Amino acid sequence: MMKIPESLFEGKKKYLTVFVAGALADFALAPFDFLPILFISFPLFLIALEKITPPLSPPIKGGGWVAFWLGWWFGFGHFLFGLYWISNSLLIDADRFAWLIPFAAAGIPAVLAIYIALVGLVYHAVRPKFGEIGRILIFINLWVLAEILRSYLFTGFPWNLIGYSSFFALPLAHLASLGGIYLLSWVVMLIAFLPLAYKSKLYRLAVILIVGFSFVRFGLIITNSDVNDAINVRIVQPNIEQTLKWDAQEKNRQLYETLHLTGKNLPDDTDLIILPETGIPFHLNREDGILDMITSRLPENTAMVTGALRSVGDTRESYKVWNSMYLIDKSGIRAYYDKYHLVPFGEYVPFSEILPLEKITQGGFNLQKGENIMSISTNSGLNILPQICYEIIFPDYSQKGKDIDLIINATNDAWFGVSSGPYQHLASARMRAIERGVPVIRAANTGVSAVINKYGIIQDSIPLNQKGYIDVVISKNSISATTYSAIGKKLILLLIVIITVFLLFRKKI
Repeated sequence: MMKIPESLFEGKKKYLTVFVAGALADFALAPFDFLPILFISFPLFLIALEKITPPLSPPIKGGGWVAFWLGWWFGFGHFLFGLYWISNSLLIDADRFAWLIPFAAAGIPAVLAIYIALVGLVYHAVRPKFGEIGRILIFINLWVLAEILRSYLFTGFPWNLIGYSSFFALPLAHLASLGGIYLLSWVVMLIAFLPLAYKSKLYRLAVILIVGFSFVRFGLIITNSDVNDAINVRIVQPNIEQTLKWDAQEKNRQLYETLHLTGKNLPDDTDLIILPETGIPFHLNREDGILDMITSRLPENTAMVTGALRSVGDTRESYKVWNSMYLIDKSGIRAYYDKYHLVPFGEYVPFSEILPLEKITQGGFNLQKGENIMSISTNSGLNILPQICYEIIFPDYSQKGKDIDLIINATNDAWFGVSSGPYQHLASARMRAIERGVPVIRAANTGVSAVINKYGIIQDSIPLNQKGYIDVVISKNSISATTYSAIGKKLILLLIVIITVFLLFRKKI
C-alpha cells in the first residue's frame, strides 16, 4: 500500500481529502491530459474507503453512509472543477439567468456525484468478500458501470469519462477501437491503482502487457495505414460573439461575413464546405433568398454542410422548430438532419408544462427532437454522419449509419467562453474518430474547429476565439469496421462479468 499520512483520513478531514482527490483527477482530462495525477487521486479515494470499519448487516448503516458520503465528496470535487464552465453559458444573458449560476455551478456536480456515492456504497458492502487485488478490480468494475449508467439515465451525460485521460498516450487511447471509451476507463483505472497493487507480480504484468500491446498495435496500424480517395474540405469558423449571434440587426452582417469566408480563395477542387451549428442564423427552409445566395456562390461540384434552424407551421399551435444540419449543393437543399439529442434547459425545458423556467438559448419555443440519427449523402456519393453539438459525446450515436465516410460535428462552444469546456468537447470528437475508424470534422462557431483523422490525430485546427478557415485534404474511410463499431459495449460488459465471476470463486486474490 502507499504510505499516506493517517491524519488525512481522521474525522471530517477524510471528506476534504477525497474532495481534493476528486478535483485532482480533472488534471488527467483535457486540456491538461496528465494521466499520472491519477496515481494519487484514485488511490486516495480507495484508501479512504478501506479505512471504514467493514460492514455489518445491513451494510447501509454506519459505515455504509460514510462510504456513500466519501464517494459523494470525491465526485463533487471531480465534477465541480471539471464542469465549472457550464455556468459560463448563463452569463451570455446575465440579466435573465445569472441567478441560476449557483445551481449550475454546484447543483449539477452535486447530482452527478451521486453516481460516485453509489460506487462507494456498493464497494463498502461487497469488499469483505474479496482480497486486496480483488477489491481493486471490483472497484474498477463499479466505476465503469457507474459511467455507463451516467451515459444513459436522465437523458445521459457521458462528459469527462475517465477514459479520456488516455490521450496522455495516443496508442493507449487507440484501444477504444476495440472496446470504446468504457474499455479505456477500465484500463486507465487499472493503471491508476498500480501504486496500491505494485507488490502483485500478476497485476504489474497485466499493466505492462496491456500498455505494451497498445503501443505495438498502434505502431502496426500506423505503419500499415493506406490512403484512399482524397476529399478536399474547407472548414469555416466565423467566431461570432454569442451575445450578437441572434441580434436582428447583426444577422445579415454575420451572414455576409460567413459567406465571404466560405468563398475566399476557395480552391477549385473543393468537395465540401463545412459551417458550424447555426452557421446560417436563419430558418433556412423559409429563406429562399438566402438559399439562392448560397447556391449561387457554390462551385458546380462543391457541396456545403451548414447548421441552421428549420421550422414549420404558421400559428402558435402548429409552429415547430428544429436545430438542423443542411446539405446544400448547386440545386438547393439536398438533405437535412434534425438534432436528435437536445440539451435539457438549453434547447428545451423538461416538463415545461409545469416548470416555470425559460430555456437558455434564444427563442420562446422548445426545440423539437429529430426522429432519429441518420446519415446524409452528397451527389458524389460521400456518406456523412451528422452530429450536432454535444451529440458527439454519446458513443452510441457515432456508431449509427452504414458505410459512412466521415462524421461531421457542427457545434458552437462560444457558450463556454475561454475555459476547459471546448477542449473537453474536442476530446470527445477525437475519441469518436477512433471508435468508428473514420475521420471527424469539427466545425465550430468558435471552440476548436478541427480535422481529426481516423486515428484520433488532429491534422489541422483553428484555435479558440479565432476567425478563419482551413483547407484540408482528408482520406475517405478505407478501413474495415472497428471491433467497437461491430460489437459496441459487449466487450467491456463481458470483461466485467468474467472478472466478477472469477473473483467470486477466488476470493483470496
